[in-house]
Amino acid sequence: MRCSLALSVLLGVLFMPCWQLLGQAVWPLPQDAKTAMQELQKEPFRAHMAFLADDLLEGRGTGKRGHEIAARYVAAQFEAMGLKPAGQDGTYYQRVPLREITVEPDKCAVTITESGSASQLKWGEDFIMRGSEVSPEVSVEAPVVFVGYGVRTPDGKYDDYAGLDVRGKIVAVLIGAPPSLPSELRAHLSAVREKLRTAREHGVVGVLVLWTARDDKSLPWSRTVIGAGFPSMRWLGPDGIPSDSFPNIKVGAVLSQSASERLFEHASKSWLEVQRDAEASKPQGFALPVTASMRVVSAHEAITSPNVIAVLPGSDPKLSQEYVVYTAHVDHLGIGQPIHGVHLQRSCRRRFRGRSNVSNRKGIQVYASRTGAFRHVPRGYWRRERIARIGLLRTFSDGADR
Repeated sequence: MRCSLALSVLLGVLFMPCWQLLGQAVWPLPQDAKTAMQELQKEPFRAHMAFLADDLLEGRGTGKRGHEIAARYVAAQFEAMGLKPAGQDGTYYQRVPLREITVEPDKCAVTITESGSASQLKWGEDFIMRGSEVSPEVSVEAPVVFVGYGVRTPDGKYDDYAGLDVRGKIVAVLIGAPPSLPSELRAHLSAVREKLRTAREHGVVGVLVLWTARDDKSLPWSRTVIGAGFPSMRWLGPDGIPSDSFPNIKVGAVLSQSASERLFEHASKSWLEVQRDAEASKPQGFALPVTASMRVVSAHEAITSPNVIAVLPGSDPKLSQEYVVYTAHVDHLGIGQPIHGVHLQRSCRRRFRGRSNVSNRKGIQVYASRTGAFRHVPRGYWRRERIARIGLLRTFSDGADR
């Protein structure tokens, strides 16, 4: 779920600078276009937000009743704007098959063994897990090897796996990537998908993600534990195989700061030294004096979820064959663990998830309101600026954006 909410925030942020730029001297707007921009009033924003955040939509859980209502609301807005449907069978909708994966904490386990002494970790206090994408119950036991950030640059100049034998073993990895790397490359290599792909290439069978004080500043551990209780989603391809799945990597878990530190109590480097070298972008990797046993159990359910897609045709004879794509999430977290006594994850009046929901639904309503403004910008302006491409407007679900 952690990825789906951040994109919605970004869309809300990015739309505003785009329109502000259009009003600057670099791209001078004709008066009629400026008039169209002035149509962005607060009332439409408030109206969209009020409906999308209403309890009637039950938190807009992916593929649930409230999400379907929200999707129909967005489609109705598109139709009212005169946008053409671009979904299946002449509609605004594209049905997306998903696998909903809900972990069962009481049945999950992580045990760390050192020098014959086994220590069973506690869910929430020491570790959390996401369910396996391919099987409801999976377990693995193997020696643990620390592999720094667990990344390798395309040119091979930085390689945390260099000289290590990790085949058939569990790797312990830090979140993120070396700070010295260019920002785009660092963001790419930090992605869980890329780290798992690299681990798979080295024959890894399990992953332990290490939580640091730096990570806790970005997202407190207590909030991460709550997030682990919500279902995760995987898009299912025509062959029924979930996207971004790595069957050879049996189990993954995230360890808290204290649990992460305990792995290094008798290691060749201390936990503090490991973090210091990571901040200095030094490749590092070595075997830890521990073995880990992990078991994850989850419930799988096949669901479908609606994408909503519409088209605003372009005006330039050549550029109108190209697409400019605008996207936002229309789903949210639905009904989950109570936060401040409330099960519905829908309101800006609630802290934590509610705040995320504001960004999510705000991204949708910014998207809808500014799409309306697109309609009023004179086509001659787009033609003069040579950006008169087709506008493809798409709202999607978590897991359906893969």
